[in-house]
Amino acid sequence: WRRTGFLMKHVQVWLWVLLGLVRIGLLARVCLAKYGSDSAEIDLKWASSLRNKGDGVEVLWLHRVPGRTEPTARVLRPWGVELTTAKGHAEVKRDGSQGGPNVVSLFGGIASVGMYYTKIQLGGQEVHVQVDTGSSTLAAPMKDCRDCKQGDRRYDLAKSTFGSIVNCADGACNGGCATSCDSCNNGGCCSKLSPGGCHFSLAYADGSGASGILVRDTILWGAKEVNVTFGGILHDSQDFEREGVDGILGVGYHTEGCHPTCITSAFSALVQAGTPDLFSICITHTDGRMVLGGEDTEAVIEPFQYVTVEESIYWTVRVEEGLRIVGDSTSFPSSVNQAVVDSGTTLLGLPIQLFQKLKNYFQSKYCNIRGLCGSQSWFDPGSCGELTIGEVKKLPSLQFKLEGTTLVLEPLEYMVPYVENGVKYMCLGIMSTSNPSQIILGNSVMLKYVTTYDRVNKRVGFARAKPNCGMVLNETSLTSSLSLVPLPEAPWLIDQF
Repeated sequence: WRRTGFLMKHVQVWLWVLLGLVRIGLLARVCLAKYGSDSAEIDLKWASSLRNKGDGVEVLWLHRVPGRTEPTARVLRPWGVELTTAKGHAEVKRDGSQGGPNVVSLFGGIASVGMYYTKIQLGGQEVHVQVDTGSSTLAAPMKDCRDCKQGDRRYDLAKSTFGSIVNCADGACNGGCATSCDSCNNGGCCSKLSPGGCHFSLAYADGSGASGILVRDTILWGAKEVNVTFGGILHDSQDFEREGVDGILGVGYHTEGCHPTCITSAFSALVQAGTPDLFSICITHTDGRMVLGGEDTEAVIEPFQYVTVEESIYWTVRVEEGLRIVGDSTSFPSSVNQAVVDSGTTLLGLPIQLFQKLKNYFQSKYCNIRGLCGSQSWFDPGSCGELTIGEVKKLPSLQFKLEGTTLVLEPLEYMVPYVENGVKYMCLGIMSTSNPSQIILGNSVMLKYVTTYDRVNKRVGFARAKPNCGMVLNETSLTSSLSLVPLPEAPWLIDQF
């Protein structure tokens, strides 16, 4: 009997150990951000309006919105608070060969960085570039940029074997004359910053921007290397670059980006070299991956549902019903008829009139939720509240009916946990935008749905993602995730929030 009791005791111990490992695994899969230490500093240059608000905190959320009249004019800055602590990432291990899909890692995060970026090499030199489905241009800072962010990674023409500047007399420099040109040479726009070079510029609606010259070189993106023309930045505004992110890599529907000269996008260069003309994006709260040349079937729990692309500039799809509350007959009349799937926007964007109707609905039904009603509300732009998981669960689910599929966001999916100085907040993952007929499906939507972009068949696919995109967390990710805010799928952690 004593021996049997001894064995039972050990069996119980091992069961508890296994249960603990399972819990740690679930926690690692659903954690929101990886902080390297408990004393992470907040860089307030990105959050000029960060201030305490009673039982909450207010954050300046900044975002990217496609420009309708000028495709090159876009608001670049997504979220307003930036954590400077280094973080671990779940590296993708199965990069493809030249003959198959090319799988590359994404880094960043919805709350830690406010964007997602990939690591590429230009002429053998590593740079980090934001992945943006709302534009089609590749741009990175040059070594000679005098006012670019200090400490960023830069492209040095002298270190490249094949790199060269596109001359403004070159037939490829065909953007025509503009006021931003120093001079014109046979229709080519000559740069003011580098005499003889082909002028390049980006303009953003928030006042930020970058300019420089066009450069030819090779890009190594994952396992594939091709020739590419990109914008070499010689000047940018103070708020153009984010911490750890040097430039931008556009993967928009359009095959070219014009600034003012039209250049083939980096992904189109891969396609010309044999990569199938489609790609997938899956993101988590801390990292993610792209499959260049295929669907990411390993990241989803269901087949992709496809929606036809309506425009040739953005990944724009038809909306049949702009917004509905799940389980409620209340209607929200609006002129919304389109949605842009944009990895360069952090949040779900609603036209300001529709956003206000949603806010009014919440405040008419859910004033029992702390911080929602009153002169200051966490439903105000850029605001967060000190809410419990139980309170958030009382909020309704939101539904968007596209032409071909329906997207549903539960409250724990559109409310984003955020930690500041050890205090845990919930922030509204929805923002207001100026276009009355268009919603923006940004990162807060893409956290739930893996998206596939298919130019050949002119369509975008949506499928619910597996936890952590189906990737196995590495040891660094697992260790750093244990100190983070957990998502509520782990019920034993609810009381700790």
